[in-house]
Amino acid sequence: MSNVDKLKKKAAEFEQKKQFDKALEVYLQIIEQTEGHDDRDVTVYNRVGDLNLRLNKTDQAVNYYEQAVDLYTEGGYLNNAIALCNKILRHAPARHQIYYKLGKISAKKGFNSDAKKNFLEYADRMHRAGRGKRCIQGAGRIRGPLSGSGRHPADARRPARQGR
Repeated sequence: MSNVDKLKKKAAEFEQKKQFDKALEVYLQIIEQTEGHDDRDVTVYNRVGDLNLRLNKTDQAVNYYEQAVDLYTEGGYLNNAIALCNKILRHAPARHQIYYKLGKISAKKGFNSDAKKNFLEYADRMHRAGRGKRCIQGAGRIRGPLSGSGRHPADARRPARQGR
């Protein structure tokens, strides 16, 4: 049994005893030991997020969930990444950048209508937060995956001009 497997077993035992703070410490050791390795267990990041939620540390939980989203996306587990993005939005709806990530992931899967919806939600939230310039810059980066309509995603809410 590897050291990581031993640590996982130890963390699970702490969880069964409802010693969530100790379980969290052990899972963080696992992340530290496997950082930079190709064989990282993404579920550990999700678990750390869940334990942080149990300990009422929502910001920390969401940070680990976001890391898991990135790792799932890199590994090609796009459905898992989408599910985790939705989990983040349930607990931290003000994380505007999650809509952007959801848009990118949806576009990768070929779900262009979902991608557009998420990119528009991101742009709208950024605009309402007074960061409209940043959302326009972000919209420029997404033109490629969603260019089927011939219109820029940021223009989707504006009527098309005649003669275009």
